Amino acid sequence: MIDMDPKSDPRNVLDKYKGWELELIKEDVQRKTFPFAVLMGQLDHDFNIGTVIRSANGLGAKEIFYYGPKKHFDRRGAAGTYKYSHVEYLPGGLEEVANLRERYTLVALETGEDSVEIEDFVWPDNSLIVVGEESLGIEPDLLKICQHKVRIPLLGSVRSYNAAVAISIAMYDYLAKYRKNNVQKEHQQISTGGWEILSQ
Repeated sequence: MIDMDPKSDPRNVLDKYKGWELELIKEDVQRKTFPFAVLMGQLDHDFNIGTVIRSANGLGAKEIFYYGPKKHFDRRGAAGTYKYSHVEYLPGGLEEVANLRERYTLVALETGEDSVEIEDFVWPDNSLIVVGEESLGIEPDLLKICQHKVRIPLLGSVRSYNAAVAISIAMYDYLAKYRKNNVQKEHQQISTGGWEILSQ
């Protein structure tokens, strides 16, 4: 079933989704996600939350989590994408974040010297990419929960990236490496007769 005439659908969605009911769009978007998620910790500048949700939707994040002093955030930056992706507020804070380790490997975006350069980092399966405040970074208690730390190079004068920009770069790096790795695996399996070649 469709919700409206595709030609009169004003929503900021792909043309293929024009006229679709919200739940059908959400189901189709979720079907095309990749095995990674994002976590935003205590983002006072809540416009960043909407921007991260928009990027996570576009780059195929399976789930989007955030925690902090308030559940409400400025939705303008999300361009409606919060309706179609799995977005979850964690009212229990760090306790709930720690529970996510049962499903994900937590990877912090940090500029410290002990962080691995992103171009050299091998993303674990089911990575949860963690970002904190632009000025304060990831709070120490959250950083202790993370299993890896990754640094994005800074080549200019600024000491850090905007939080939404940083996590978008990390998501793209994860996605590019994941897809490249799976193409290589597919070729290896095909060459050994392990897979049937399916029509595209």
